[in-house]
Amino acid sequence: MAFSFKHSEETLGFTPEQFIMLAGISMNDLGWEYGIIDDHTLEGRTKMGLFSWGNKITVTVNNEMAFFTSQSSGSQFWDNAKDKKIIETLIEYIHLNQKIYSAGELQAAYDSIAGEKISAAGKIVLSKGNIYGTYGLIAANLLMFLLMICNGISFFEPGVMDVFHWGANIRLYTFGGEWWRLVSSVFLHFGFLHLLFNMYALFFIGRYLEPVIGTGKFVLIFLCTGILASLLSVLWAGNRVSAGASGAIFGMYGCFMALLATQFISGKLRMGLLQSVLIFIAFSLMDGMQQGVDNAAHVGGLVSGFLFGIIVYLTNRFAKATIISTCCILFVTLSTTAFFLVDKKMILFNTNTS
Repeated sequence: MAFSFKHSEETLGFTPEQFIMLAGISMNDLGWEYGIIDDHTLEGRTKMGLFSWGNKITVTVNNEMAFFTSQSSGSQFWDNAKDKKIIETLIEYIHLNQKIYSAGELQAAYDSIAGEKISAAGKIVLSKGNIYGTYGLIAANLLMFLLMICNGISFFEPGVMDVFHWGANIRLYTFGGEWWRLVSSVFLHFGFLHLLFNMYALFFIGRYLEPVIGTGKFVLIFLCTGILASLLSVLWAGNRVSAGASGAIFGMYGCFMALLATQFISGKLRMGLLQSVLIFIAFSLMDGMQQGVDNAAHVGGLVSGFLFGIIVYLTNRFAKATIISTCCILFVTLSTTAFFLVDKKMILFNTNTS
């Protein structure tokens, strides 16, 4: 749910450019990210919280009045007058800085950055933060689990064959014509705890990554990395039954890692987030070395997600970035999958030697 708060103040006798600069300096003092859109508009984002990607702040100056808006991200669960407090805090800092900086100093500071526009990366950081795709994917996984439970499958420890009959991944059947298992297995889980851990990880990465790349690309990359993760799983693990969204989730972490490693995302938060993602991936892969964990799917998802993240980064500079990146991601996924599904000799060899 998204919350917002609006407020207006006089510009204290400053010109629009001077007041915009004053607001920017105040945001910087608060440790917020900000960027000047034009002579009358400033956008900023507060620090991230446990349940929010950060509030988006807009300051617009018109006719000697400044209009402030604070808007929470779509992933925030409650407001608790947070947006109002944010605006009040910003205005308090503006009044304090008014006593420190003269109109001439503010104008000089503004002129020094005049002509600079918020980069594409800056606009990405300042996105609104809705995560409807994440919610939709979580809902799809929950729905499949509920359907299984309603049909008599165990809540905590479903049998391997029970999950198999619902579409789990296994080489003999997947390469035997039931290719749809590469997709269906992504939405199946071996019990409630398996589902819970995966959905928590999906929500965590979704609230950071989806606002960056958009809902459409987020869902597409989830599905495509899930398919490629399932593909590597059956190539590596033989005829072991496998299921779960973890391969696709590793794909999302791989995608985010790629974007954080480039200049696609700007701001002070980038390196801290990159370190957190790397630590999560390292610990998760080490944990996946224990028996019964499908680490092949994790690696497949991670590598393909990193590749897709690079594709998103490289295609972002083009006019039709979404169309180009979507076509590239689909081409890689479909061509790779088709190659292994059609190559009967290699599959037969792998089956006989597993």
